[in-house]
Amino acid sequence: MSGPLLAASGVSFRFGGGPLVIERADLTVAAGETVALMGPNGGGKTTFLRLLAGALRPASGTVSVDGRPPAAVRIGLVPQDAGASLLPWRTVADNIALGVRAGRRGGRARAAHEAALDALATLAPRLDPDAPAADLSGGQRQLVVLARALVSDARLLLLDEPFSALDPLARHRAALSVRAHVKP
Repeated sequence: MSGPLLAASGVSFRFGGGPLVIERADLTVAAGETVALMGPNGGGKTTFLRLLAGALRPASGTVSVDGRPPAAVRIGLVPQDAGASLLPWRTVADNIALGVRAGRRGGRARAAHEAALDALATLAPRLDPDAPAADLSGGQRQLVVLARALVSDARLLLLDEPFSALDPLARHRAALSVRAHVKP
């Protein structure tokens, strides 16, 4: 595509019949570009990311990824409460491999497991791939969800405070991994 990777134009949103939470927001992001949304707690950053991902529909305005609706494009969304999206009865590796199965890599179980182990070796080398997700700390859960997004071959990564529960070394390792996955 010759246009922007992500384009939001005049996006407004309200919950139910309440007041506008987001009003006429515009954002354009080129492929390979990294953008940070900053603002106060409760300022609408998470809501805006959910609009960009297609998880919410704007009251007005448009969102497109590669010129298509967000639902038509593979988007990796790492939510603020990353642990809530894990399957607690599955292992660390199984939770990460879900990203491969849902992505466009063909979905073969062995390839998915290998991709999960590779991502884990980079992001959290001391984390046991066979550990049940239910036994993980908050930071470990965040790393597993981030690894799942990175192996998914998503065209766009939307990360909502992805490093907030990580120690400094894990934060550095995770930031390097995310940067390595950003493709122009």
